[in-house]
Amino acid sequence: MIRFIIVIVLAIAAFWCYNNFNFEKISNDVQTTLKNEKTVKAVNYERSSNYQTEQDAINNEN
Repeated sequence: MIRFIIVIVLAIAAFWCYNNFNFEKISNDVQTTLKNEKTVKAVNYERSSNYQTEQDAINNEN
């Protein structure tokens, strides 16, 4: 009986969260935060720099 009550309470809590939280906004906020992370920016800059160097080498540009 206690397990049944726990399952009911969890279902009600999940339903309440689903209706009261904007998960799309939370997802967008997380993505924006990760994009603005300095480490991510540094890695992306390094990748683009390496890519450009490789393209210059392929095209025989010095």
